[in-house]
Amino acid sequence: MGGASRGVIGVGVIAAIALAVAASFGSAAASVSCKKATIGVMAPLSGPAAWIGQEQLHWAQFEVFLNNQTRGATKVSLQPFDTQLDDTMAATQAAKIAATSQVLAVVGPAVSDEASAASPSFARSKLAFISGSATKTSLTTGADKLPTFFRTVATDYAQSQTDADFIRKTLKATKVWIVDDGSTYSHPIADRVERLLEIAGVDVTRDSVSQTSSDFSTLVAKAPPGTQVVFLPWQVGARATAFYNEFRKQGKTATFVGTDKLDGQDWLGAAEGQYLSSFADVKLLPSRYVSNVVSGYTSKYGDFKSTFGPPTFVATQVAAQAIHAACADGKATRAEVLAKVRKSYLQTTILGYGIRFRASGDSAKARFYVYKVVGGRRKLVQ
Repeated sequence: MGGASRGVIGVGVIAAIALAVAASFGSAAASVSCKKATIGVMAPLSGPAAWIGQEQLHWAQFEVFLNNQTRGATKVSLQPFDTQLDDTMAATQAAKIAATSQVLAVVGPAVSDEASAASPSFARSKLAFISGSATKTSLTTGADKLPTFFRTVATDYAQSQTDADFIRKTLKATKVWIVDDGSTYSHPIADRVERLLEIAGVDVTRDSVSQTSSDFSTLVAKAPPGTQVVFLPWQVGARATAFYNEFRKQGKTATFVGTDKLDGQDWLGAAEGQYLSSFADVKLLPSRYVSNVVSGYTSKYGDFKSTFGPPTFVATQVAAQAIHAACADGKATRAEVLAKVRKSYLQTTILGYGIRFRASGDSAKARFYVYKVVGGRRKLVQ
């Protein structure tokens, strides 16, 4: 999830965060007994995205359960921190985590603006944080790079390539309508897909709509004649579904392709035969290891609906293994755990690819998958 969350960080909040971080200064070098080793989990446990946050928390809890059953593993605890999908709350919670000495690594937060908001506290205390869903490309590049941030999923840049290739090579579209939703999430993906398609000679028309729009009849009426594919990198699945329904109501038949923000029951329940790119649906990956993990999870927590939980499971794996590696002498510092996270190597994961981080914090083999909506479910296409 690369987009903006709700909050805007004010001067008072920043001052409070600075004080909290200053109070925890030196914690990067402070040794913690490995008997107290804790992984913090930042997720939207309440609010509009609570169903995603709860799945992310349960997947993190399941990985800690498995880790703690493994002979020789360093036993770790898990401490949840609710961000409510709000960057101001994420900054506040990050300051609390930085001041909690037994937390040696963090999993999350869920979205990119939250990651940016949390980073100052974590950078000062040399605290590694590993997200399973924050995809904004600039988090790991250029001037905005977050110094202690890692992720187990691919970037918006990679997703744009996946989407453009699918539209051009698999759907073989020659006339595409791209409609962004005006957000900081939507614009970069739409821009790059537009550029890649135009370079390949595809006829592209671009429009934009406000995230608060609910009546799409006028915009749909302006759809370019002969459009074969509509690309929607939108943040809110319910609005994308309303746009899709209006499109069909007006008798238009183009194929729709969306991104991971549409990967929920609104889109899956309405957009039969349409497509989206998202993270790994581990129920569809042909691996005994994956199926065993999925079976163990569902027996403990029940079924899961989103693709946002399993990457958090892997992020928790990374954190637990880094803590174990740093705990050779029975104690560890955050700086030691951070160094071990940088050197992490998981040969295989439930996501269908291994984890080895580049210097940027990106996972070298991370990828997006493309799904077709069939009977209200994802069907893996590529």
